[in-house]
Amino acid sequence: MPQHRGRTKPARAGDGPLPTGTVTFLFTDIEGSTSLLREAGLAYGGLLEEHRRMLRAAFAAHGGREVDTQGDSFFVAFAGPAQATAAAADGQRALAGHPWAPGCSIRVRMGLHTGEATAVAGSYVGLAVHRAARIAAAAHGGQILLSEATAALVRDDLPTGATLRDLGEHRLKDFEGPARLFQLDLPDLPSRFPPPRTLGGRPPLPVAAGTFVGRDDDVAALSRLLRDSRSRLITVTGPGGVGKTRLALEAAHAVVADFAGGAVFLPMAAVTDPGAVLATIADGLGTRPDVGIHVHEAIGAVVGADRTLLVLDNFEQVVDAAVDLANLVDQVPALVVLVTSRMVLRLRSEQQFPVLPLQEADAERLFLERAAAVRPGFHPDVAERTAVAEICRQLDGVPLAIELAAARLRLLSAVALLHRLVDHLEVLGAGPVDLPERQRTLRATVEWSIGLLAAHEEALFARLAVFSGGWGLDAAEQVCSRPGEPPVLDTLAALVDASLVVADAAGSEPRFSMLETIRVYAVERLTDRPDRFETERNHTEWLLALTAELLHTRGRDNQRASQRVDRERANLWAAARRMLDSGDVASLALLVRNAIGHLALRDGDLAAVRWLDEALEQAGSAAPAVRGRLLVLRAVFGVATGDLARMAVQLAEGEPLLPRTADFEMDRALAAIARIGPAFERGIEPAIAAAEDARGQFTALGLEAGEGAMSQAIGELALAVGDTALAEANYRAAATLARNIGEDGMLGPALSLLGLTVLARGDVEEARRSVLEGAEVNRRSGQPTAIAYSLEGLAGLALAEARPEVAARALAAAAAARGRSALPLTPALPPVIGRMVDRCRELLGEVGFDEATSEGSSWTLLDALRRTLVAWEPSQERA
Repeated sequence: MPQHRGRTKPARAGDGPLPTGTVTFLFTDIEGSTSLLREAGLAYGGLLEEHRRMLRAAFAAHGGREVDTQGDSFFVAFAGPAQATAAAADGQRALAGHPWAPGCSIRVRMGLHTGEATAVAGSYVGLAVHRAARIAAAAHGGQILLSEATAALVRDDLPTGATLRDLGEHRLKDFEGPARLFQLDLPDLPSRFPPPRTLGGRPPLPVAAGTFVGRDDDVAALSRLLRDSRSRLITVTGPGGVGKTRLALEAAHAVVADFAGGAVFLPMAAVTDPGAVLATIADGLGTRPDVGIHVHEAIGAVVGADRTLLVLDNFEQVVDAAVDLANLVDQVPALVVLVTSRMVLRLRSEQQFPVLPLQEADAERLFLERAAAVRPGFHPDVAERTAVAEICRQLDGVPLAIELAAARLRLLSAVALLHRLVDHLEVLGAGPVDLPERQRTLRATVEWSIGLLAAHEEALFARLAVFSGGWGLDAAEQVCSRPGEPPVLDTLAALVDASLVVADAAGSEPRFSMLETIRVYAVERLTDRPDRFETERNHTEWLLALTAELLHTRGRDNQRASQRVDRERANLWAAARRMLDSGDVASLALLVRNAIGHLALRDGDLAAVRWLDEALEQAGSAAPAVRGRLLVLRAVFGVATGDLARMAVQLAEGEPLLPRTADFEMDRALAAIARIGPAFERGIEPAIAAAEDARGQFTALGLEAGEGAMSQAIGELALAVGDTALAEANYRAAATLARNIGEDGMLGPALSLLGLTVLARGDVEEARRSVLEGAEVNRRSGQPTAIAYSLEGLAGLALAEARPEVAARALAAAAAARGRSALPLTPALPPVIGRMVDRCRELLGEVGFDEATSEGSSWTLLDALRRTLVAWEPSQERA
C-alpha cells in the first residue's frame, strides 16, 4: 500500500509480524466524515478517537494486525477470514450501540477480501489489497461487504446469528470484469442499504456477442484519446458495417473505470428527428427538461462534476444535430461524447477517429470464426482457404459484409460462395456515386445476401423495417403476415440464419431486431414496396390494439399490459411521429387516448403535449369527434404544463364535440378530469367535487388506474386544506388500487403522500413505514416525478424527527428536480410543501437553511434519494 502523508501512528492492535500466505484484508472508513466534521465542530476529534478506540478493541480481540491508519480509515490484516468477519461484526455492533450525541452518529463502511499479498516494509503489496479497498469504498455507512472469495471461506463460520446476502455482480473501479459482492447481515442492526457504490450506478455498457477480432491498436489509440482530459467530442467514422460500434464499445469498456460518472451507451438508430437528439440524451442520462428549463441545464444537473462518457451510436441520420451536440459539450464540462457515424460532424471541436477495414489476416480470421459458428467442424482445405482470402479481399475487409458472407457457408462451400459473390458483384456494379467506395461495396454485399432469399423472405425482411427498437413474434405476425405466405416464425428463422435479423431469447418471449446498417437497407426496400402503406397501417393498428389493452384489463392483467407497452416505447414514439408526418391525426388522438394513463405514469406528459399541439395544428379539416378528442386530451395534460386557464377553453370547445357513443365513454371520463383544473380556480371544494365526479365515471367504466389517479387527486386537494381524514382515506384507496394492478408508478407517490398525511395527525411510526416503502418503490420505478414525491415525503418525516437539515436538503433536491426533469407539483400541493420549507427555515435560521438548500439543489435526483435514505437510517434505529 502507498504511504500516506499525515497518517497517525498509534499503538497498533496485534503487534508482531504481519500475517503471510493467504490473508484477509479489512478496510474501514467513516461515511460522510466531512458533513460530520461540519456538524460536530470542535467535538469531532473526540468522536474520531472514540471510534478508533472501539474499532481497535474489536480488531485486537480477533487477532487483527493494524497495518495502516489514515484520518478516519483503517487497514487491518487477519490470518483468517472468520476472525476478520467477527472483528468487523463486533466493530459495527459497538458503533451502533454507542450513545452518540444527537446528529453525531458515526457510521462506518467496511470491506473484506481474502487473497495473496506480499509483506514489504511493514505493509502489503498486491492486487488483493486494492480489491479489498475498492470493496470498502463500495459500501455504505453501517454496511459490511465481502468479496466472493471471503464469503466462500467464511460461509460456515459466521458470527452468531449472522447471515450472508448475495448482492450480485458489480464492477469495481480499476478492475476488469464483474465482482460478486456479499453483505453480512447482523441481528438487530440495519440490513437495508442502497445498491453498492460501484460503476454500475447507470445501466452497464452492452457486451457485444462473439470475440473481438483485430483492432487492438485501434482500441489502444481510442482509449488514450478518451483518457486525455482535453478530449471532449470524438467521432468514430467509417462506412456502414466497418465495425464502428464494436470498436467504440471495446474502448468504452477499457476506460470506464477512469470516468467517475461512468459510461452511458445510447443507440440513436430509432431517432430520426435531429430536434429530438438532446431530449434523447437527457432521457438516457436519467433526466428530462420541463417547460421553461433548457435541456442543457437538465443534462448538466444530472452529470454534475463527475467526468462522464456518453457513447452515441449510429448518429448519421441525425447529423444535422451536430451543432446542438457541440453546444452541449461546451455547456456541460464534465461530459465526454464518443460518437459513431458514417459521416463526420464537421465541427471545430470534433476529433475524428476513422476506422479502416480489417487487415487481411484479421478479416480471414473473422470469416473462419463466423463460418465455424454456422458450420461446426469447418476445416478448409487449400482451395477453400484461398477462396476465403479472395472473398475477404472482394469484401474489402468490412466486418459486416464478411459476417453476412460467412453465414452462407451453411449452404455453400467457400469456393462456390466466392463464385456466386463475384457474379453478383459484377451484375450489381457499384452503388450511387455519392456514397463512399466501401459503402457501395457493402451495399452490393447486402443486395447479394438479399438476392439469395426466397420471395416471401425478401418481402418479410422489407416489412420488418416498420419496427423501431425491435419487435416480438406476435407483433411480426400481426403486422407483416400476408395470406398465402409461409408462417412468419419460419421466415423469421431464415432471416436470423442469414444474419439479417438478430434474435434475443434472453427474456420470457423472444425479441428480434436488425443491425442498423441492415435496417437502413430494409427501409429502402419497404419504401419501394406496393404494400408499404398496408404495412404501416398494420403497425399503427397493432399499437392501437396494444394500448387499448390498457383500457380493458383489470387487476394484474393491467400490469402485464403495461409491461408490453413499456417494451414497445420506441415503436410507440416512432408511430406517433409517422402519424403526424402523414397527417393521420385521428390515429394519433386514439393512440394518446388509449395510453394516456400509461404516459402520465411514465413521465411522458410533455411528449404527449408536443404531439397533441402539433396534431391540433393539423386538425382544421378533421372530423369534429377527432378534434374534440384532441382538445379534451390537451386539456387533461394542462396540469403538466401549468396552463389551467387554457384548459377551460380547450374543454369548452372540445367536450361538446364528443359523440354520445360507447367509443367515447373514456373521452367523456377524461373530460371530467379536465374539469378539475378550472374548478380548482374557484376553490378546493369545487375541485374535490369535480374529482369525485371523475372518479365515479372511471369506477363505472371499471378503469382501476383512472379510479386510483382520481383518489390520489382528491387526497392532494384534501391535504391542501387540512382535511387529513379525507386525504388519508383517498391515498389508501389509491395505494390499494395500485397494488391490485401492479402499478409502481401510482403506488410510490401514493405511499409518499400517505406518509405526509399520516404525519399531519402525528403518527410518526406509520408515516415512516409508508414513506420508506414508497421510496423503495419509486427508486425501483426510476421515474423523476415519483422520486421527487419520495424526497418530499422523507422531508416531512425528517421534520417530524427533528432533523431539519435533512429535510431542507431533500426539499431542495425535489424542487430542483421538478425544475429540470420531474413534473411540477399539482396546484393543490405547493401550500403543503411551502409550509415544510418555512418550518425548515425557522429551525435552521437563514444561514443554515441556505447552506442546506444549496447542497440539496446540487444533487442529482437518484443521488439525492440515496443520500437522504442513508441519512435516515440512524433515525430509524433511535426510533
